[in-house]
Amino acid sequence: MEIRTTYTEGDYNHKFETHHQGQRIRIEMSSTDGGAWSVNGDDVKAILADTPNVSIDSSGCWYGDGDRLPGQVDFGINALVIDEEKIEQAKAVLAKTEAERDMIVKDCLEDWEEDYGEKPTQADEDELFEDNSTSVDWAYERLEEAEKGEWEYAGYEGGPQGYNSSEHCLVTREAEMTEALEICDTIADAIRQATKKIYNWQMECRPCDADSSWEKVA
Repeated sequence: MEIRTTYTEGDYNHKFETHHQGQRIRIEMSSTDGGAWSVNGDDVKAILADTPNVSIDSSGCWYGDGDRLPGQVDFGINALVIDEEKIEQAKAVLAKTEAERDMIVKDCLEDWEEDYGEKPTQADEDELFEDNSTSVDWAYERLEEAEKGEWEYAGYEGGPQGYNSSEHCLVTREAEMTEALEICDTIADAIRQATKKIYNWQMECRPCDADSSWEKVA
C-alpha cells in the first residue's frame, strides 16, 4: 500500500487507495490523532451503481484501541426502506375512510328526495361523492408514500466489530442484499493497514517549524 502524506500549516493528510473486487476506492485520512476519514464518493457509487436503493456516507471516523490502531471504524448506511407493516396500516386506514365516505353518501342519497323534493341526478351524486372524498384522497396519498418507501439511516462498524441493527434492522436488511457492508469492511481494513504503516514509518513526525509544508510517499 502506497501512502502519500502531506503536512500543511500543522495539519496532516494521508491519501491511499484500496480495491473492492477490482474497483478502486480512493481514501483520505487526517491525522491519526483525529481519526477522521473520507472516501471518493464516485468510486463507491460506481460499485453500487446497480443498487440505487442503498448508499454509503462518504466520510466518517474511527476510534483507537490499546495500540492506537483503529479498533472501530464507523460508517453511515442509507437505504430506501419499504416497510410492509406501514403499507398494511395505510391500506386499513384507506379501507376505513372509503367505508365511511360510502356510508355518508348512501345516507344523503336516501334522504335526498325528502330534503329537496326531487330525486338526485347523476351530477348530484358525483358532487356528493367528491365533497366527501377528502379523507379518502389523503389516505390514498399515505398509501402511495408507504409503497414508495422512505430513506432511513443506520450506523455500521466496519470490519470484525459487526454492526448494531437493534433499531435499524430494515436498513441493514436492505444493505445485506447489496455489496454495501462488504465495501465498508474493505475500507475499514485499508484504514487499519494505513494507520499501522503510518505509525511504523513514523510518517507523522511533526517538523520543528509548525508553519512548514512537506510531502512524503511511503
